[in-house]
Amino acid sequence: MYLEGSKLVITNTLVPLSAVYIVTTNPNINSFRDLVGKKLAVDVGAAEFMILKSYGASVGVDVERDITIVPSAYPVARGRLLSGEVDAAVLVEPHIALAKAENPRVRVAVNLNDLWTSLTGQPFAVYLVTALSEDFVKKNPDAPRRLVEMFREVEDFIARNPVEADEILAKGMNIPKGVMLYGILSESIKYRTMPAWTDETRPVIEKMFEIAKNAGAVPEIPGPAIIYSP
Repeated sequence: MYLEGSKLVITNTLVPLSAVYIVTTNPNINSFRDLVGKKLAVDVGAAEFMILKSYGASVGVDVERDITIVPSAYPVARGRLLSGEVDAAVLVEPHIALAKAENPRVRVAVNLNDLWTSLTGQPFAVYLVTALSEDFVKKNPDAPRRLVEMFREVEDFIARNPVEADEILAKGMNIPKGVMLYGILSESIKYRTMPAWTDETRPVIEKMFEIAKNAGAVPEIPGPAIIYSP
């Protein structure tokens, strides 16, 4: 959106890449390299696909040549994994828990954050961020700080009240109770709200844009103004 002319600023991280997993029922798939020659369901428009491409290139694996990529949004990827159409799928919660409920043999093989750390040396990457319009921030200069505080309150509520949080999420997402509770307690559901402008966070976001460009996901790297600065 930013490169298309929308005046946005990234204010904070929301979900880390450690919430994204490669899952499988195949006992022979235990690492990224084990996907060579296999079928993988993944959303090719999402951040995880560009990271898979970049990591693959760094270890001599051409993801689009050496792995059969089956483009799939999460619900479709889950269905294809359960039907046996693919050998593995890139999923987040609640799709992992829903898949496990149908087939207890579903298990996590790879956490994408491990690939990121191996690729970049950075301890974490960001899966989702929050952005506000520049105009809104100019009119409401305290909004980024308040947004961070709000999301941190949500994180704290989920950590202190997992059962109640599960009930709220189940109702809002129209899924069975207990599905999100599994993710919360197993920590496969993770939120990590960090201000985008800190020395810890800014380099990670900038690196993700660099990886995205190298993977062909964006035509150019946005300028530094894309990240909010107080």
